[in-house]
Order: sequence, then structure tokens, then C-alpha cells
Amino acid sequence: MNALEQYRAIRARSTSDVVDSVLPEPKDVKESFYHSSEELEEYRRSDRWQELRLARLEFDGRRCLLCNGVANTVHHVCYPEELGTESVEEDLRSMCGDCHYRHHADSIKLRKLKERFLRLVPKGLNCWLCGKWNHVDSRPLNWKMAISLLWIVREYESNGEEWVYCPDGPQWFQRTKQHPTLKHWGLIERPAKNADSEQNPKKKHSGFWRPTEKGIQFAQGRISVPERALIYKDECLGFEGEDVLIHGPLPPGFDYEKIMNFDGTTTDWLEGVLLHKEREKKMKKLKKAQNASTTDT
Repeated sequence: MNALEQYRAIRARSTSDVVDSVLPEPKDVKESFYHSSEELEEYRRSDRWQELRLARLEFDGRRCLLCNGVANTVHHVCYPEELGTESVEEDLRSMCGDCHYRHHADSIKLRKLKERFLRLVPKGLNCWLCGKWNHVDSRPLNWKMAISLLWIVREYESNGEEWVYCPDGPQWFQRTKQHPTLKHWGLIERPAKNADSEQNPKKKHSGFWRPTEKGIQFAQGRISVPERALIYKDECLGFEGEDVLIHGPLPPGFDYEKIMNFDGTTTDWLEGVLLHKEREKKMKKLKKAQNASTTDT
């Protein structure tokens, strides 16, 4: 039986509420502090640990919370910064020796599998569980993101530093559809999740965004940011490339001052630029397709 099968077997033997309390998801676990093996070994021999261990065993009636067998060990859900200050109810769980061993063995194997998976993802591979294709996207900070950020900053400053409702943006802004990617550089942010969004995770976002302080400084040309963000499943894993200023992503012919003013002529001008860029892109695709068909014949 491999690590994944063992882990699933452990979870299958228990009810979901018990598993969540004994093997909680990472997002539900408070911060755990690192302690060396020497520190932990010395702590396990201390009177304080024996006191906490017995207290938790008595709390659970000396029953393993996974298999309901006789508990003879106590598992740490997380370690406090100072050993000996654990909460008996929150930080400790009673388990039998077999379940405790399997849990740690499975956790180590699963962690190694995840580490190996993340090392291979940048090259691209199919998930070993679901079979879906995965890869890390090296996303550049392009000119569409740059002008979208400039518009959001302009609107934010002109409306009294309130949230900017992006669906009401001009047509050229809606055509780019690249402003959400700016969040990976920490240049814009959206409202914190509320109770309604937590209960309905599939519900689309409201469309409100605002620039961060970093985003404002970048838009004003006062700071630089990395050229590319490494994105995996809509999460930024890091950055690569040289640092660039706001002028860097803008192609030749873009007037920075004109964009920052955003009057009526700016909107018309940007609309024309975007249409021209789209025509160029379509022509390149058409030419490439024609060349491919010529080569085949």
C-alpha cells in the first residue's frame, strides 16, 4: 500500500468531523513553530510534557480519535513557540501508536511527493492524481497591464480613494481584461472576503479593485517591480527577470503623461491603439497559417 492509499485508508476509517479535528487542513491550523529534534527529545522527557500528555489522554477517554482504539500516544497538531505552553484542547490529539505512525509516515511521503511535483511543474506535467496538465506560467508585466493600472490609479485618486468598480471602465479597459493579473505583483487588491463569499466560493467577484501603495508608487514611476511573475493555479510562486519601471512595458509611441490625464482624447487614442494592435495580431496569425499551408502543399 503506497502513501496515498494509506492516507485515504486512515481517513476512510473515520468520520469527517473527527478527521478534520485530528488531521485538519493546513489553512485551519494556526502557526506552528520549528523546534530541533534535540529540543523535542528533551521536552518529551520533561514532567511538563507528561502532565499535558496525560491531560489530553484523559480528555479523550484514552480513545484514539481516528480508529477509536486504545490511545497510548498524543499527537501535536502544531507546536507553540515555547514548548510546554500547548493548549490541551486545541494543540493535542490522542491517537494509538499505529495511527500516529501512519499519519507521520503518510505526511512525510505526501510532502515529498508535493515537493517533487512542484519541482517538475515548471517544465509541465500531468497531475499524478487527476491527470490534468499543470505548468508554471511565467507571466510578463505587459503594456495592457500597465495602462490598466494607470487607469485604476487615476480613478482611485479622482473618486476620493474609494474602491474602483472596474466593470464600469471604458471600452478599451474592458477589452484588455488583464488588470486582475496585477494582484500577483501586489499592485492592486480587492475587498476582503465576507461571509457571503465564504459560503458561496464559486460566486464571481464583485468587480471592485483599488491600487495598493506599491501600485501607486509603481504607476508614478517611483519604484520598479520584477519583469515576470511565476504563477501556478492563480498563486504567485516567485518572480524572475530584471526589475522594470512603469515605462518599461509601454511600447514605443505611448505617451505616459497623456495616459495619466485620461481625458476624452486619451480614451479615443487608446481605443485606436488597441484596435491597431489586435489587427496586427490577427494579420500575424493569418500570415503564419498561410505559410504553414504553403509548406504542407
